[in-house]
Amino acid sequence: LLATMKINVSLLFVAILCNNDVIDATHAKKYSNRPRTISEAPEEYIFTLGGTENVGNQEVSNGNVNPEVSLPWGFNGWSPQTSIAGGGWWFYSESHNLYGIRCTKQPSPWIGDYGNFRMMAHLVDPDHESVSEYSPYDPKKTDWSPYHFQTNLLAYGTNNGYTSLEVTPTMYGSLLRVNFPALDDGPVDVTFNQTRRLMFALDNPDSDSLTIQVDNDNNQIVIQGYSTANSGGVPSNFKHYFYATISTADQT
Repeated sequence: LLATMKINVSLLFVAILCNNDVIDATHAKKYSNRPRTISEAPEEYIFTLGGTENVGNQEVSNGNVNPEVSLPWGFNGWSPQTSIAGGGWWFYSESHNLYGIRCTKQPSPWIGDYGNFRMMAHLVDPDHESVSEYSPYDPKKTDWSPYHFQTNLLAYGTNNGYTSLEVTPTMYGSLLRVNFPALDDGPVDVTFNQTRRLMFALDNPDSDSLTIQVDNDNNQIVIQGYSTANSGGVPSNFKHYFYATISTADQT
């Protein structure tokens, strides 16, 4: 189940209601662009890529964890997703492909996920809005912290920069911010489409639900529905409900 929305502003705020490792020195040096300094804030010592370097699904297991941003005992976790091949191994620290931000409750790839869905931003025409769309990103120029993920989508840019995607958690949901670059206003190739889009993707079109309402009075779009995705052991009426408001007021 897929929903894409054409966006006419350059900055979006999406409010969504609905096991981090200590620093791995090798990964921290390789990927993190945050300075590692002595701090009294314990969360600054957490590096979420620790234990994520897994190759070939179960073939080489180096931790089997995902780089979630979440609050302690938070209801949902939020993680970048680099693969849509299915199964529990959907993030690889060596991959440079980003399919979006995943809402996850997965305790382990061996157990699988529950109630998951995915969000992604695009700068493309309507012919490129399938669930398989992705953008390259640079893990070395990404903010990996337990309370904030931010990166640039290198496939979706103009002469004025790249689209940026970031997320920070709340107890039951998250805040997602998408910053689209200014549109090219000079001569551009006629095939270059600068349509701004935000995508919500669910795994089970036959059983999941998603509706979109435009609220012009409050300059927002309301998305609500539920995900039935699960890995077994749940009742037949299992549903993970979500409610999201997208601010469409241009704040740049």
